[in-house]
Parts: sequence; structure tokens; C-alpha cells
Amino acid sequence: MRENINYDKNKNYWITFIKPFNNTVSMNEISEFQQKCYMQNVFGMGWNYCDNNKFLDIQKKAKEFIKLNKDKNKIRELYKKFFNKSADSALRDFLNIEIGDYVITRLLDGNYYIGKVSEKAEPCNIEFISRFSWYCKVEEWKKFNKNNLPGHIIGRMSQRRHSTIQRIATNSDDNAIIKHFIYNLYHNTMKKSYIKINLDNFTSTLSSIDLEDLVYAYIIEKHKDYVLYPSQCKKNEIKYEFDLVNKTDTNKHITCQVKNKNIVKYNDYLNDAKDKNKFEKIYLFSGLKGDGYGCIDEKDNKIIPIARNELYEFLISKESDNVVLNILKEKLKIFYLF
Repeated sequence: MRENINYDKNKNYWITFIKPFNNTVSMNEISEFQQKCYMQNVFGMGWNYCDNNKFLDIQKKAKEFIKLNKDKNKIRELYKKFFNKSADSALRDFLNIEIGDYVITRLLDGNYYIGKVSEKAEPCNIEFISRFSWYCKVEEWKKFNKNNLPGHIIGRMSQRRHSTIQRIATNSDDNAIIKHFIYNLYHNTMKKSYIKINLDNFTSTLSSIDLEDLVYAYIIEKHKDYVLYPSQCKKNEIKYEFDLVNKTDTNKHITCQVKNKNIVKYNDYLNDAKDKNKFEKIYLFSGLKGDGYGCIDEKDNKIIPIARNELYEFLISKESDNVVLNILKEKLKIFYLF
């Protein structure tokens, strides 16, 4: 795996989210601020207490410390009265950003942006980004639509909760692959760098939506007398992805639950399986390696956990008239090899 990975291993790679706002601020205001950051090639962290003289004095002192090359922990100590634990953690990371590092962010416009750091972080005194306490500059932000990005990046950045900034460690193949993609996307060298799909990494190559599509294609291959029922997609049953309805008997439904990074508890579906009027089959898939279905109190033939190796074999099958599968594979071929 590692022999196919190509990136600058002497640089750090960062994920950051530009959102120094509380819950009372409108989405339009946040989006407008983010677009300014994009246009000015900056990113940063909150909060800036610009109406507090003591905080402004700390900002000035921090700048002096930087010029004097003071220990980074000494700079962090200046902010103890203003920064909570998460803000202090963010400041620690900002202080560790070096020129030449790579940064990726996602904005409210739904696009992803990759930049190469051109200036180290420093206390913010720029009016138009005054919400930042600290900010950093990149050479430029290169913009990418989610449809033109690999599943490794989409999946990593699709979590519901995010810290302001996090360094991508190199403690796994998946993290190394993410760095590989960030580097090659930024330098426009993707045509020369493909990652081989295998049993171990195939769920990481898929975004959460792509994985749902794969499971749908898998189910429909086994139940060709069923069709997708669009109005039932995640509306009536929050613990299911979608319903498939029998073409000749609309009282017969098949459903599924799909999680890429989380457990799907088998026992949570026992009551629905016992209800004779609810589902003919309930398919489950967890992308977790090992036991992704938890303990099983009793087995029900209606509940079908999909084996990881079986879904993988379906994905890499060479010939298929399954339209959804073929479209998904063509999408994956942009970044991956089968």
C-alpha cells in the first residue's frame, strides 16, 4: 500500500474549520465571512475579545514573544484567562504550523479548499477577520467540488463534530492516503497517483453516501423484484436509510441501515423484525473492521448483516448490468485502482 503513496513527508497536513461564531449567527453571515477568508487566503481560530483591553494587551505581548522566539508554551500561558481547554488546544496547533504545511477546509458553500501555508500563525489585528484571535496565511486556496474528491477526504471531513484544527497523523494507511490526496490535488498531479482498492480499505474509499449507494446496489442485485421508494428515504424511520418496495405487492418492504465508521447494533432491529407488517428483510452494514454489529441476543432471519468481504467482492466484480454499481465504480476510478 505505502509504495503507491506519494506526498511531502517533511510537512504537516492540517484539517481546519473556519467558523468562529456562536449559534446565534446566521448562516449567511458565516458564509460571507468564510468567502472573505477564501478571497484573502487566510484561516484562523476564535475567539477575539477585541473589545477587551486586557486581551488586546495580551495580543501585543504575544507578538513580541514571537519576535523574541519565546517558547510556545509561554505564549499559550498568556491566554489562560481567556481561552478554555479547546481554544488552548487550537492555539497549540496554530503555533506548530510551519511554512510549507498543507491545510484543507470545507466551507458552507459545500466546496473544499486546499492551501499551502505561506506565513506562520500570528495574533490577529486585521479588521475584516477580527473574529479571529489568531490567523494564518496560505499561498492560495485551491477550490474543489465534493464530486471531484476521493472518499478518503469526504469521509474524514463529514463527521458531525469538528475541532477548529487538527493535524493529520501518519499512524495508519488511511491517514497517509489522505495526505497523499491533499498533496497531489494541490499540485495537480492526481493523474499519476492512484490507490489500489482492497478488502482492508474499500470502505474508506467511499463517502457515506457512496457506501449507501453500494449497499443499495447490493440489495437490488439480490431482490430484482423490488424498487427504491424515494419518499421513504430517511423520512419516516430515522434508523433506516431507505425502503425498497415490491413491484407487485406494495405491502412488502425491504430496508437497511449503513454506517461507515460506527457500529450498527443488531439488537436494535429485533422488534421491527418481529413485526409481521413492517419489513420482509432488514439489511445491516457496518464499515468497522471486526465486530460491527454488537452482541446478538437472538437471531432473526429477517435481519441480514452484510459481511465485509461479500460487499467487497460485489464492488470489485468485473462484469455487471447493475447500473448503480457501474456508475459508482466509474466514479471511484478517478482516484483508485481495482
